[in-house]
Amino acid sequence: MNNREIYFSSKKIESKYINDHVILNLLRYVNDFNDDLTLFLHFDEPCKNEKLFNKLFNKILDGYPLQYALHQSYFLNKTYYVDENVLIPRPETEQLVIESLKLIKEIFKNNEINVIDIGTGSGVIIDSLIRLANVKYALGIDMGDKVIEIAKRNCPNGEFKKLDILDDNVKFDKDYHVVISNPPYISKIDTIDEQVYKYEPKNALLAYPRTKFYKEILTKFSIQTNKTIFCFEIGENMEDELKEIIKEIFPYKCKYYFKKDIYEKIRFLFVIINDDD
Repeated sequence: MNNREIYFSSKKIESKYINDHVILNLLRYVNDFNDDLTLFLHFDEPCKNEKLFNKLFNKILDGYPLQYALHQSYFLNKTYYVDENVLIPRPETEQLVIESLKLIKEIFKNNEINVIDIGTGSGVIIDSLIRLANVKYALGIDMGDKVIEIAKRNCPNGEFKKLDILDDNVKFDKDYHVVISNPPYISKIDTIDEQVYKYEPKNALLAYPRTKFYKEILTKFSIQTNKTIFCFEIGENMEDELKEIIKEIFPYKCKYYFKKDIYEKIRFLFVIINDDD
């Protein structure tokens, strides 16, 4: 079959997982085309790998995420490798990086900074900061060997270590200007989308209590003497719990604020310590 025939026959199949975006991305992938324009220019030519298209199409039809099927995820103008060992990057996390970059510029100007990404996953956060900020040293930590391999693949200019931030014995021998994290913050399984729960790593989603990673991160890095900013993605309706944690860990004056995402939900927390301004 040619690409046009495959496209229109695929569109006839009714499924919540199949749409134009999925079909066109699959056709581009199996034909090894870089963009839709190239695909359309070859629309009436035979598909280069119809067998692979059918295999991936059937997996996605069963709910398997497109990003895992293609081992590709787009994040802040760059394509990254992903598989089931890491979460699929979300638009909210893109906004976390964008808002963090604004704060970095405001606080540190163009000075060099050290950055640590807690629960680095695919490494897209730390790679984006290296690309878009004046980063002198960047460390990403996570708990799985395969996760660390993926992060290194996606971010060759960062350093990555297998560490558990919840381990009392974990210490850091360097001061960091930016501590950033999109940690697990879901405590109720029934609030997770069925597709996400079935295929994405649960240890990157679930936390009991849901504030435990925030408290641990803030505690471990509260002893720093240099000016430090904490940049977090958070779950819905966590503000009151996180305010109490901030007051407990930083009884002295510190600056913090919450930020809404593009859907008008509060999804980000920024904390600034040792700020003389």
